[in-house]
Amino acid sequence: RFDPNLDGPTQSTTAAYLKSIDILSEKSEADMQLLSIPGIRHKAVTNVAVQSSEEKFNVLFVADVEEFDSAGNYVTSSLQDPDLTQTINNFDGRSLGSSFAAGYFPNVSIDFGDEAGGILETPPSVGVLGAMALNDSLAGPYTSPMGYTRGRISGAKSTKIDLSEKIDRDRLIAANINPIVSDVTPL
Repeated sequence: RFDPNLDGPTQSTTAAYLKSIDILSEKSEADMQLLSIPGIRHKAVTNVAVQSSEEKFNVLFVADVEEFDSAGNYVTSSLQDPDLTQTINNFDGRSLGSSFAAGYFPNVSIDFGDEAGGILETPPSVGVLGAMALNDSLAGPYTSPMGYTRGRISGAKSTKIDLSEKIDRDRLIAANINPIVSDVTPL
């Protein structure tokens, strides 16, 4: 995971992601409609990806939302549990409200089958990209991946945080964060 305390905007890890985004931003270098950097959540990288998607004007950046624990600390370890209120509060003002970016929360556990490692906790973008591919095969790329058929994350078993309360989902949506719900896993 990206650690903002160790990997600031001038550090090699961040610089590598920023250079990759810069290369993909050149219209002649890459023909794409979706951009995602699974697991990379820090605004030092994601804000640049949003800006690049806006400038390219034909790309949707599928982002994993930064997570914060109950003390307001950036989540950098699987030992930390994300807190819904702190995550929403720290997300306020982010540029992921763009029509060229969509942020998703929380992590989702997906069953990839025994040969591929079994059930693994993944960043939300991994499941979302799968749901978008399913949606495109069922209804085409110009429809929204929503509901129980086209919005389902194939193989999803659970989410890191249970968003079964409608008020939790409404709070996320009000903050421009797309919730992933574990009981039926729609987008």
